[in-house]
This record gives sequence, structure tokens and C-alpha cells, in this order.
Amino acid sequence: SDANLNLTLSAIFLPITYFVADWFYLNIISSLAVSKTIERFLPLEKQVTVKWPNDIYIGNKKVSGILIENTLRGDKIQTVVMGIGLNVNQSQFDISHATSLLQEAGGEISLQEIFMQLCESLEYYYLKLEQGCKIELRELYLQKLFRLNQTHSFMDVEGPFLGIIRGISVDGELKIEKESGQLQNYAFKEVTFLNHPFT
Repeated sequence: SDANLNLTLSAIFLPITYFVADWFYLNIISSLAVSKTIERFLPLEKQVTVKWPNDIYIGNKKVSGILIENTLRGDKIQTVVMGIGLNVNQSQFDISHATSLLQEAGGEISLQEIFMQLCESLEYYYLKLEQGCKIELRELYLQKLFRLNQTHSFMDVEGPFLGIIRGISVDGELKIEKESGQLQNYAFKEVTFLNHPFT
């Protein structure tokens, strides 16, 4: 991240009622918050999606990444640290599939303004989770899911394959339908999206 051009921050939460089993909802609310913030600064025709589990894309290019770390006490989550990186005013990248709001919106954006919008969005979705709106949050996440119900190239321990993302499991695993018709659930780092077609 080039200096003074992007947002890199950590948001800290001290939940009271989050259980370890609910960990993926933290991915959901952070992804939705970043997506909602980005959409406010883009033309309507730009599509913002969440590449499972929590990378944010505009079209086929990554604009934001999120890393979440939790500390636990028994079966409850005691603290949550959401590390968020958002490309805002950077114009050049070392990788071809990266982008920024500057490139997508066509002009510079105030870092302070987008920071405040992001804080509001994080609070909004965090309170949704506190209120127990899990079904609504899952549905919103699914609506944003990158490549949902589309054929795409993937790689797992058995090698490259074509598959169709069918959703996420209760535990937050990615559900992919293989060419054989088998529905396979993948945990984080068990499957990779390939940027080139596999046939």
C-alpha cells in the first residue's frame, strides 16, 4: 500500500454474546460493511462482490482485503480485531487483478470521508449481528458472493477443476458443485480460485 493513498486499519470489538461457532458471521459483517461503503463512492453500473471468504472485488479485480483475528474464552469470542485494507487513491499496482476506488470512480476520494462511512457501516452490521439477525446477514452475504452459480476454475488437493459455487455452509465453508455433480464443502485455504480458465 502506497503511503497516504489508502485505508489500512484495525477495528476492535468486545462482544458479549458471540460464540466460537458464530465466527463466520464476523466475516459476513465486515465484508458487507466494506462493500456497502465502497458502493457509495462508485457509479451504479459497477458491481461490488465478496470473494469468499472476505476479499472485496469490483468486477474481476480486488479492491479490499480483510483479516480477522479472535481471542477466545471457553466457547465464547472475547475480542475481535478486523484488519481492513482498502485501495482508495492508489493508481498503480504490482499485480494485474488489483484496483482502487480512484480507478473505478474516476477521481480521488477523501480518506477521511470514506473512513467515516466505513465506521458507520461496521457499526450498522455489528449491531445487526448483536440483534440476532443472522438469517438476514447470511442472505445479504450470499447476494454479494463472487461467482455465485457461475462456472469457474478452481484448484484443490486433487488438482484443477471446473465447478459452480452454490453457497456457504452453516460453518462458513464454501459449497462448490463439481462437474460430477458432487457438492463439496471447502474450508479456508482448501480451495483456490484460478484466474485463468481450466478446461
